[in-house]
Amino acid sequence: MAVDVSGQLPEPSGYAELLKAWVRTSRVRAAHLGALLGRRMALCHGHAAHRHSRRARRAFSKSSVGAYSAARPWNRLLVSRGPGRRHCTSCINTSKDVSRMPAQTRDLATTVVAVTGASSGIGAATARLLVEAGARVAVQARRKERLQQLVDELGHDQVVAVPGDVRDPGSARALVQGAVDAFGRLDSIVVNAGIGAYGGILDATDDELTTMLRTNVDSSVWAVRAGVEQFRRAGEGGDVVVISSVAGLSGGGNEAVYAATKFAQVGLAGSLDREVRTEGIRVSTLCPAGVHTEFAIGQGRTEGDPALEEFLQPEDVGAAVVTVLRQPRRMRTTLWAMWSMAEGN
Repeated sequence: MAVDVSGQLPEPSGYAELLKAWVRTSRVRAAHLGALLGRRMALCHGHAAHRHSRRARRAFSKSSVGAYSAARPWNRLLVSRGPGRRHCTSCINTSKDVSRMPAQTRDLATTVVAVTGASSGIGAATARLLVEAGARVAVQARRKERLQQLVDELGHDQVVAVPGDVRDPGSARALVQGAVDAFGRLDSIVVNAGIGAYGGILDATDDELTTMLRTNVDSSVWAVRAGVEQFRRAGEGGDVVVISSVAGLSGGGNEAVYAATKFAQVGLAGSLDREVRTEGIRVSTLCPAGVHTEFAIGQGRTEGDPALEEFLQPEDVGAAVVTVLRQPRRMRTTLWAMWSMAEGN
């Protein structure tokens, strides 16, 4: 039958046809049909069923379809919240929605993480935040005294120092073995060591560029290889987190060779992810923009530069590392670019 939106409601004998028309035209769920007929149906776990029914009966007492339509606050689509639990859209966002579940995170309290370049900056901040999260950490850098200070600060039961030159493949293997010897296992490795040089393509010396290439590229390969070798030996998966840079996504005009090293890290991590994903090994690349660290105060930048105050802080990147590692094993973050609000991209 046709619905006359301007006239009176039909006699009770015509209600069924009217309701069918409403279901067809407004896609009201079939469950609402029962409510309109006054049946006490369990439509919503957030509201009592009779509440909907009373509203439906009051709505039916209106004299015109227009007035009835405006008076139907019960008419909200139901949303599935799990088997046997449906809520109307007015209550699924309230604190009374007992079916709402918090996001799942991994507990890092039983995990062991190795961090390269941990004597200062991002590496040291990451080690601190990992220990705060309950993880045990093996740290590596060339400056033994800095590493020892970090161990003294965070506790000998939580941190072990494995001094070494990251450009040496043997140092990467020693870091992994040091973590296993001290804590019995290795769950993650954070490939953080790196240096930068800023200026034109001819501004740096051959030796300076060679040092940067070996520190940024070679050391990443050695650390990744050592970590994956241990993960495969243990057979329990693992995490490789590579700290690259937004320069590895789009280099600036004053960092051509540096950008090349960071592009290499992004490429290494992306290809490795495709190789080891099926083994339960996650590979994540974090690409921060400028970070206020000793790293940033290098060739082409000086201490006290006002621009440094607007950069990311090392703790920002360290927190991102912890976030990635806390993700449930069913997911992974492959690439994460980070900028301070003060910097344009």
